[in-house]
Amino acid sequence: MEFWSTIVRLLRRPMVTIPALLAAVGLGALTYMGTGATYVSSTTMVLAMTEYGGTQTEDPTAPTQLTNPLLTFNGSLQTTSAILIETMATVGVREQLGLTGGGTTQLIVNDGRTNPGLLGLSGPFLYIEGRSSSADQASRVVVEAQKLMRQKLSAWQRALHAPQKTYLTLVDVVSPTVPQAESGRGVKRGVLSFLCGFVLWVGCAYFVHQIRARRRARAAAVPTGPISRGPDEVEVPDRLLSPGSSIHGPQGPEGDPSPDAGLTPTSFKARAVPTHPLTHSIDDAEPAFTSTSPTRSARHDALDNEKEAQAVLVSVPRKVNGRSRKR
Repeated sequence: MEFWSTIVRLLRRPMVTIPALLAAVGLGALTYMGTGATYVSSTTMVLAMTEYGGTQTEDPTAPTQLTNPLLTFNGSLQTTSAILIETMATVGVREQLGLTGGGTTQLIVNDGRTNPGLLGLSGPFLYIEGRSSSADQASRVVVEAQKLMRQKLSAWQRALHAPQKTYLTLVDVVSPTVPQAESGRGVKRGVLSFLCGFVLWVGCAYFVHQIRARRRARAAAVPTGPISRGPDEVEVPDRLLSPGSSIHGPQGPEGDPSPDAGLTPTSFKARAVPTHPLTHSIDDAEPAFTSTSPTRSARHDALDNEKEAQAVLVSVPRKVNGRSRKR
């Protein structure tokens, strides 16, 4: 669910959706224009008997009755058409038609199942379709395939010693058509490229979003609280310290503040810390003092400590020409 919710949030952002659409449309257009036009030519034939049917009498006194060839379609014609279709799919036939060089020319031979006009019909149809990037090649392969099928049909009948009056013939239902340009392949490739380009762009945006989210998580995991200090130290922002100044001031030989420093008898230490707009400021400094006067109450000690913290923020001792003075 987290993955899909992130994808939905990215798709709602114009800075992700608009470039993705532009990139996908450009890629689809380039693919469509780069795909050459395909020319298609086709023809439809049907197997038919002669008027003598499938038999011939040898008695001259009893001639064979004549029949209408359009009324003699039966299962045997469909079997013959299936044999022709299987023969045209062999490697030898494709070599005769010059289709084994790995070119762009294709030959389709079937019983009409790829022709919308013949769907639902079960007659002995033969449908030939030629596809090529060249109009001349598409027309050539259809005409040559049609001629080759007629030759094979006649050769089989002669080899079987069939009576010549009963030879089956291939009748053109639709003569070879003029090659027509077809843009279906270019449209399919263009749509596929559009989808791939859009998905690829959104995927890149998702990975960039995940990388930034991990960086923010690592940055948030770094501790940003105040620096730990001792009971006698107070934090002083570094922008209050001038170059060469000493936050502790001059000290005596035993570590006590020098009389020139102007410090009160209450001893304390201060440490400079870097300021940051998100972590520290002058107003939120947390002073901590250790009072040397044990006779005062805790409330008086707290008030004195607050006054001393304000004094050290305003007046920080430093040395000038070997002597200490207040800023």
